[in-house]
Amino acid sequence: MPRVVVLGTVGTASVLGLAGLSTLGGGSAVVHQAAETAVKPQGQKISQPGWRIVDLTSATTYPGDQLTDVATVGSKDAWAVGSTGNYLNAKPLIRRWDGNSWRTVAAPPLPGGKNAVLTKVVAYSATDVWIFGNRQVGDYIGRFGFGLHWNGVTWKATDFGMATISDALVLGPRDVWVVGNHYPFTFFARHFDGRSWKKAAIPGEPWALSARSGKDIWAVGETWGGVSRATVSHWNGTKWRSMPRPRPVLPRDVEYQISNVFARGAKDVWATLTLRDQAQGGTPAGSLLVHWNGRVWTQVRLSLRKDTLFDPTPDGQGGLWLLSFVSPTRTDVLHYSKGKITRQKAPATQGTTGDPQSLALIPGTQSLWAAGDLVHRHNTVAAIYKFGS
Repeated sequence: MPRVVVLGTVGTASVLGLAGLSTLGGGSAVVHQAAETAVKPQGQKISQPGWRIVDLTSATTYPGDQLTDVATVGSKDAWAVGSTGNYLNAKPLIRRWDGNSWRTVAAPPLPGGKNAVLTKVVAYSATDVWIFGNRQVGDYIGRFGFGLHWNGVTWKATDFGMATISDALVLGPRDVWVVGNHYPFTFFARHFDGRSWKKAAIPGEPWALSARSGKDIWAVGETWGGVSRATVSHWNGTKWRSMPRPRPVLPRDVEYQISNVFARGAKDVWATLTLRDQAQGGTPAGSLLVHWNGRVWTQVRLSLRKDTLFDPTPDGQGGLWLLSFVSPTRTDVLHYSKGKITRQKAPATQGTTGDPQSLALIPGTQSLWAAGDLVHRHNTVAAIYKFGS
């Protein structure tokens, strides 16, 4: 889920970072130069193609086209979602990979109107895809959530009312989870059993999910009670229970929030922590990568003092890919393997900055898709990146 912790909330980095900036001119020619530029992580030998840009949309007006999430169910089927147009007049953007090319899919009628941004896509199969987003009501966009379900033939919409979806999981036609919040700052969680959405009693207030199966789901978030506190919860197929939370050694006045979680096994769970210096008004103070071994959380010894990590994603060979929010218009790509981490700027065309927002491993391979955008003078085009063959 393409998301970072910003001032105590979870939001989409590209949308939050670009909102409020003014248009500084054109740039379509610049953004579309050298679209096949390939980039490999520094210091890492890779026998297959590195990260490269494989697809761009054409719009370059502020804020232009942006993609926020990507999901795949195989080498010939992937989905990416986002928005196009001005933030207060945004239209949904849906892109689909058919094994040969990425193409735009027409969005179905949305609850309450046409203006909306799409923030999350999850797919169980080619005939079971869920897309979530926020629609505009009056002058507000981002407070009214909805879901779209694709059954391979038609779309069906669900209106969640005054709620924002921060993350979702689909584990089968009768097993879908969403978490987020009701405005202003009350917890929101629902479970779909194949017939209807029901309230879910998840400990804490989770905003990120990861699962190996319907009997092994992890949720991370935060509780509020005068002082915020990170929470970790686990679903065993029958009930949710609270789990130990990470206890990293931090400098004085520095606190953390868990931004994302990735579960690879019962004794192999990874989480990214975002640090905030409360003495400096909650300004970013770096990130941590922590690991659950079935008993305790341990901190990975890495130098990540300038990073805001999110979206830990398997690399298909035991390691992890991660994204790091560096600025409102730049996201770096990091690779972690065997205790070492390598870094690169996201691929970009001449005169632009790469800004991927979400990663997805193609099942059964070591190749990945990434969805995001390229930025030139605050104009954007939606970009699809790929690693591997």
